[in-house]
Amino acid sequence: MSARSIVALLLLAGPAVAVAQQPNTPAACTKAANDWRTAQLAPARDAYNKATDSTRAALLAKYTAASTAALAGSQKMAADCAAGFNLTTVPAGQLMDLIALYGLSRDTTSARLATERLLTEKNLPPRAQGGAWMLGMQQELAKGSSVFALNPAAEAYVAKIDALPDSLADLKLSAHRTMLGRYEYLDVAEGLRQQSLALIAIARKLNKTQDMIAGYHSLARSYADRLHPDSALAILDEAEKECGAGAAESFKDFRERYALIGTKAPTISPAWWINTEAKSVVAPAPGKVTLVEFTAHWCGPCKNSYPGLNALAARLKGKDFQGFMVTQLYGYIGTQRNLTPEQEIAADREYFGKEHALAFPVAVNPQGRPAPGQPFVQPEADRDYRVGGIPQIMIIDKKGIIRQIVTGWDQGNIDRFSKLIDRLLAEK
Repeated sequence: MSARSIVALLLLAGPAVAVAQQPNTPAACTKAANDWRTAQLAPARDAYNKATDSTRAALLAKYTAASTAALAGSQKMAADCAAGFNLTTVPAGQLMDLIALYGLSRDTTSARLATERLLTEKNLPPRAQGGAWMLGMQQELAKGSSVFALNPAAEAYVAKIDALPDSLADLKLSAHRTMLGRYEYLDVAEGLRQQSLALIAIARKLNKTQDMIAGYHSLARSYADRLHPDSALAILDEAEKECGAGAAESFKDFRERYALIGTKAPTISPAWWINTEAKSVVAPAPGKVTLVEFTAHWCGPCKNSYPGLNALAARLKGKDFQGFMVTQLYGYIGTQRNLTPEQEIAADREYFGKEHALAFPVAVNPQGRPAPGQPFVQPEADRDYRVGGIPQIMIIDKKGIIRQIVTGWDQGNIDRFSKLIDRLLAEK
């Protein structure tokens, strides 16, 4: 369908909005598709807003179905309208809008090609140039979405954005915010440190307190994850002096978690143990240095930790060292859905014991939300160890005292953990 026929489609598609003229630009196409989606969803939304206790469930189901249909329809309309533009000849000033239209239509290939063309354009206004570099940065991040390391190609675009005039500080803030979020997910400690420092500096100039708080939180994490929790807590102290009560509230969970260092490690008593032949399991193991990792089958960064944990177990074999994994049931694993506890336990045995061949016993707790509509309740072990994100790793000495806490799996963990565990093994 061409861009011209979008008008006919809008007029035939139920309670459509009025169209003053044919959408003849990418921006107009995007607006038309979004307006149509809003109009299609309005009756179901209005009905749900008037729901009573007896009708709420049925009206929610209708709203959900209408939302799915409206999204699919708007995506098709965007794709049909986008087909009327040639990305090699569309004016440079419309390329950003065309990329947004491709995004709405889920055409990632055309979005990438349009971005590549945009990046070659000369003499773009500074803000448009910054926007182009932002798109280039995002493309590089997408390419390396499963690489748990620094991303030099994406950071090269950030450096270009940083060189723009100070009047475009909002773009700089957005670039560093995006990079920081990616490194938070990938658990790259040095990336967290670099990007959080940059974010804090720019946010301070713009008086963006929440961004400063986020930056300080990540900066503290970058030190804690490299086994410097005292430095991490000192960073939070400085942040609270600068940012006030809002920072103190934001850091509450972090402080409660790291307050566990130096305290007795709680006993882990799950409903099931798998990946072990032992008839009874006690965790943490008395008289041994113990590593505990909270994990889940759906967690990408957790999977990234497994080869390193197995290497650590092999290196420490025969020493007074023991590792444990802790997870819970979720009702599914991979493509398997609506699993009973027995079925999921069997699937977990395959996943943890065979697919990843983990060297450690795995504690499995019941599902946190056993039925739809019920509130989520963290398993007891997660509450005891103040788990806020996974993988969360606890290192416990032979006396059962928590000595370090790490969130995520940075590339330097094997070396850092090995040195720490050697020291703890040597303690009397």
